[in-house]
Formats: sequence, structure tokens, C-alpha cells
Amino acid sequence: MNAKVDSLSKTVSSGIAQAQAQDKANDTLVSAKRTMDQRIDRGKELASDAASTANDALRSARHASSELAESASGLVS
Repeated sequence: MNAKVDSLSKTVSSGIAQAQAQDKANDTLVSAKRTMDQRIDRGKELASDAASTANDALRSARHASSELAESASGLVS
């Protein structure tokens, strides 16, 4: 009877340890997913900022070229 109790106790302890390991693995996966989601969101923000900056630079270059064209036509006149 004592051997059965010991065996059952070991089985329960093993099951508890396995459940704890699974919980820790799940927590790690959830944390990794959260980190990846944050990095993806940050990447999207950076891409959006870069696109906005590029558009601003393009507008500025167009404006500058227009001013140069006006100046050049004024010199020709």
C-alpha cells in the first residue's frame, strides 16, 4: 500500500511539474507575441514617419524648383 501511495505521489508531483512547465512556456509565448506585436507596430510607425518625411522633402523640392524656374524666367525676360 505504501508503494502505491509513493507511486501516486510521484505521478501527481510529475503532473504538477509538467503543468507548471506548460504554464511557463505559455507565458513565454504570450510575452514573445506581445514583444513581436510591439515591434511590428513600431516598425509601422517608423515607416509612416519615413513616408511623411519623404513627402515633405518632395514638396519642398518641388517648391524650390518652381522658385528656381520663376527666377530663371525673370532673368531671361
